[in-house]
Amino acid sequence: MTTVREMAIAVGILERGGKVLLIRRRSKNPMWDKKWEFPAGKIEPGEEARDAVVREFMEETGVEVVSPVFLGIHTYDWNMQDSSVLCI
Repeated sequence: MTTVREMAIAVGILERGGKVLLIRRRSKNPMWDKKWEFPAGKIEPGEEARDAVVREFMEETGVEVVSPVFLGIHTYDWNMQDSSVLCI
């Protein structure tokens, strides 16, 4: 049986001069280890998505975001053997 867990994730895309910033993930799970991704992380309770993006960029890259622009919300259902995760 699979569990469904809902998570709110903030994802940031930094583009400058036609180039996009990606980071290489470090994970104990080989499915995710060394994969490229946008800086992102869970939105903490009471935190706005914009603030989460600013925080995650600083934590993961050391880049200070000064004027983030909200692009939208995307919902995705993960079908994984051990769990299904709904990201918003």
